[in-house]
Amino acid sequence: LKALSISMPPIAMSSAMSGYFMATRQIFKSSSAQIFEQAVKIFVTVFTLEMYIGKGIEYACLCMIAGGSIAEISSFLFMLILYQIDKRRYNSNKTKKDAYPAIFKIALPVALSAYLRSALVTIEHLLIPRGLKKSGMDNETALKCYGTIHGMALPLLLFPSSILKSLSSLLVPELSECAALGHRRQINHIISKMFKMTLYFSIGLSGTFYCFAEEIGTLVYKSSAVTLYIRLLSPLCVIMYVDGIIDGMLKGLNQQVNSMLYNIIDSIVSIMSILIFLPRFAGDGYIMAIYISEILNAFLSLNRLIKITDFNIDYIKWIFLPTVSVYGAGSLVSHISMLFIRSNPFSIIHLVFQILSCISIYAVFLFSLNYNTKIKHRN
Repeated sequence: LKALSISMPPIAMSSAMSGYFMATRQIFKSSSAQIFEQAVKIFVTVFTLEMYIGKGIEYACLCMIAGGSIAEISSFLFMLILYQIDKRRYNSNKTKKDAYPAIFKIALPVALSAYLRSALVTIEHLLIPRGLKKSGMDNETALKCYGTIHGMALPLLLFPSSILKSLSSLLVPELSECAALGHRRQINHIISKMFKMTLYFSIGLSGTFYCFAEEIGTLVYKSSAVTLYIRLLSPLCVIMYVDGIIDGMLKGLNQQVNSMLYNIIDSIVSIMSILIFLPRFAGDGYIMAIYISEILNAFLSLNRLIKITDFNIDYIKWIFLPTVSVYGAGSLVSHISMLFIRSNPFSIIHLVFQILSCISIYAVFLFSLNYNTKIKHRN
């Protein structure tokens, strides 16, 4: 806790500067700071672990926490330098006093909502191991099951979403400007394009993870224990990725309070689901709880987005056909490669070849689908 507390002021100030770069559409600077932060974190953590790993698990944990704190401080200093260089473009140092009420009108409700949701999420994570133990597991097995799902399967599935997070950040100032100028048609165009791209991207990843779950789990974690959970959670990629991009859209359209309200409802429902399902169904119950909360959050957010815009979803061309395509391509590639693997040991080269083949077939299908759609529009 003491090591973590050191990083609190830099995190707060970094968030403010990140908001500044986002508002001025300089996402590259904010993203470069995040990359720099991760690089420092990895270097410091590995360096300190090599020095103190022999002193026990407490020192190992402290090395990881200290690495994160030093990385946060380094990221803040990096952003501060970028900010000092950038602010030279502005001649006036005058502050618009009437901006403060507008800022606090947004900041206070969002902050209070965030604090409440953080408390609910903390309760949720405390209840999960207890719920697993109530199902009949011992303490070690319960923590192992929780770690496999929350610490291995989910991070792997969510890792590609970092691309969408950057796009989501870019949407906020773009949609805010369009909303301020009353460009409703442009808003609908941006939302439709980004929603379709997100669906194509997430459905492609979902099918890839599902079809090659065993190979990915074995190569990444050297264990087949995570395979089942990757396969069970892979369809959820679509919902989680879409929900993330919708959150960015809602913030850009001044709906951040509603977005935080949906997150709070999501956390409450998640806690209720954990209390009901985990004692009865153990790990499967946790999977059910994740599905229920994520689907509810995505439904509420999407429903709000549709209400405040003229945005419509093409369920056949954006969801059904791409899903059939990627799962069909993955199954085809997987079956063909099995004939080859029988006479050769499996390796990362095989996995890369399988994934690239699946993605190539999927990309060709999407290209032909969009090409045919454009031809029909022209006619």
